[in-house]
Amino acid sequence: MQNHGDSAAAELEHAVLLQPATLAAIWAQVGELHDLCDKDKRALRLVCKRMCNLGDAAVSKVNTRAGELHGALTRWRGVKDLQFRLMGPNDALLLLELSCASLPRLRDLTIYQGSQSPAAWSLPALRPAPAANLRRLICNHCFGLQSIKSAVDFTRLRELNISDCENVTHLPAQLPATLLNLRAKNCSGISDLGPLRACPLLGTLDVAGSGITDLGPLRACTLLKELDVSRTRVTDLSPLQALSGTDSSPPQLPLPQLLSLDRMPRSAQRVLTALMTAAVVAAVLPRVAPAAEWTTACDAWARHSLSKGIQASLAHWQEGGISEEHYATTLRDHGAGTSRVAVPGVGVLLAGGQAYLTTNLSKAHFRDYHMGMITAHLILLQDLASTLGDDLPHAEFVFGTGDAPAVRLADVPSGQPVPGPVLRFCTSDYHADVPVPYIHFQMRGFGAAMLAHADDLNRRWPWGEKQDVAFGRFTTYARKLEVGQAGLARRGARGSEHHARERAPRHTPRKRALPRPVQICAPVGKRGLACNARAHFMAWAASQAANGSAAAAAGGAALDVASRPKVSMHDHASYRYLVHLDGQSCSSRLEQLLVMGSVVLKEESGYRAFYHHLLAPYGHYLPFWVEQPEDILDALGWAQANSEQAQRIASRAQALAREVLTGEALACYWRNLVAGISRVLGFVPSVEHARARAGGFVQPVAEWLASEPGVKWTQHYKLDSMELPSAMHLPLTHGTPT
Repeated sequence: MQNHGDSAAAELEHAVLLQPATLAAIWAQVGELHDLCDKDKRALRLVCKRMCNLGDAAVSKVNTRAGELHGALTRWRGVKDLQFRLMGPNDALLLLELSCASLPRLRDLTIYQGSQSPAAWSLPALRPAPAANLRRLICNHCFGLQSIKSAVDFTRLRELNISDCENVTHLPAQLPATLLNLRAKNCSGISDLGPLRACPLLGTLDVAGSGITDLGPLRACTLLKELDVSRTRVTDLSPLQALSGTDSSPPQLPLPQLLSLDRMPRSAQRVLTALMTAAVVAAVLPRVAPAAEWTTACDAWARHSLSKGIQASLAHWQEGGISEEHYATTLRDHGAGTSRVAVPGVGVLLAGGQAYLTTNLSKAHFRDYHMGMITAHLILLQDLASTLGDDLPHAEFVFGTGDAPAVRLADVPSGQPVPGPVLRFCTSDYHADVPVPYIHFQMRGFGAAMLAHADDLNRRWPWGEKQDVAFGRFTTYARKLEVGQAGLARRGARGSEHHARERAPRHTPRKRALPRPVQICAPVGKRGLACNARAHFMAWAASQAANGSAAAAAGGAALDVASRPKVSMHDHASYRYLVHLDGQSCSSRLEQLLVMGSVVLKEESGYRAFYHHLLAPYGHYLPFWVEQPEDILDALGWAQANSEQAQRIASRAQALAREVLTGEALACYWRNLVAGISRVLGFVPSVEHARARAGGFVQPVAEWLASEPGVKWTQHYKLDSMELPSAMHLPLTHGTPT
């Protein structure tokens, strides 16, 4: 192991041990860490490429080298944030003990996704110095973790997170009085909150999906501000009286500002109502909006410019409408079981406040990924129907989960009606697919995961402190289109149709020559094209960075566009410029980038999503690749020379996302789209009509969701935590949407 000065090692504040194959990889990386510290005093990451639990042999090997690792950790005394990812519980426990005993400045410790091997972990007894400094301990997705016996030695611990540790059976027996946040989401074995009696300062408690039945210990947590007991068996809410004074007097203690009880028995909410005054209930449990309030809210959204996109997307049928025969043909040609489309759609009927399947999913064949999204769509549609009731008009349509639009206008014979309506998350001028919000908004909790953090991201990375880099991370999906769709095809660097990697000069060594060029768009089948736009752009950007031409042409801004190392989405906000490249069609990453408070450089691919008509070039983003990828250098050069205007573009983009991508806006978009579809249908959809068609099939969505495959896919993709209208509290927007 190399010996470098302590001053270099002391600069390291963050280290990550990421998915190693043997523990020996640690020793090989120690020298690289010190080299990295010498080259860059602000080095943030140590990455051990492969490591996993190899059983007793691996543990024995670690024990034989423990002294060496202890010495290495001692020299990393400046580390404040240490993460162990994808390793076995025994390995993680040993490293945990060593790191906590050796790192006096350690404050944040994360252990993520241990192996399946069960193990009871006991947090070690620590020397006073490190024990006093550790503030945050996270053990997420550690499937082998059974218990944390005690955390009392961490006298300053403020946050403990053991979410998704499915085998944990109880909270630590002793918790420090300093604990402010405790998260034990989806820990179904935890049933007792007793240890929280020792935590009077607790402000956040998330035990959603746990086995909790009794809230009695919360009487001691008088400063509780956020509580989530959704998907638990809690029915007695009387302990919450201790948080809010008596029925006859105003609350004297801070009230919980958020109490999430979605999907709990309605009787529990009635108990809470009986216990507290109306003022207290309003503060503790915002009232779930009834259908009438949704009608008012969605009528306001119907006048918003967001809804103008609905009228445009239904323009093909505004005059002639859609007859029942024509829709039956659409269902046959684009629905699963009878369609030749690569990823067929699923027929849905909305009638009488209920959602029905008109495609027999038991006879359809989809990949697991698509079954997850289909199930999520059905959950959303059933929730919309039950929440809005009769306010949701009768309608029929096909929705698809394929990555690319499939209703090709070029295939429609002259004078014949356009197939429809077929709903997908992406469309183009060459297609008649009707764009809808990507189901990932609800599946991945866009509101809680992204929008709720916008202010925090702005405070953490203000404009002046962002890195002067155009940053992007992408997978290398090929974009599939057809011959004749000129607006979707891509040209490479210098306007070529080939992969434009720079050639090394002839006098350079042969081994440094770059790979041979390949076509950006290659023929697939009779009329298809597969365009490797992302791979081409990343190779071009790498060549520009290598010869230094990018920074010179971009006003000094660097280009960092690649497939790895991966960076968390929130950390994207540390870069001033964020590059967006569409994937197989529209990429859902764009809406995430808009929240970051950075300037988005958006590829003009020709694809569009449901809200893209609101995005103005140079108003909400900087366009590039209108003709060729070099356009990005001009955009960066302009942004560097006009920093204040660029900052305003970033602010407008974030403000737009926070306005039109909220849960309320998305739910009302669906409602207003269904209303628009209902108006262009030339018939009144009904269960009887759907069954009477040739090969007609009707099944209540609720029935399918309760069936074995419905439960399977709901559990597999954890869809019981989707952001749904039924759990929303209006108004979610500030004022009337305009």
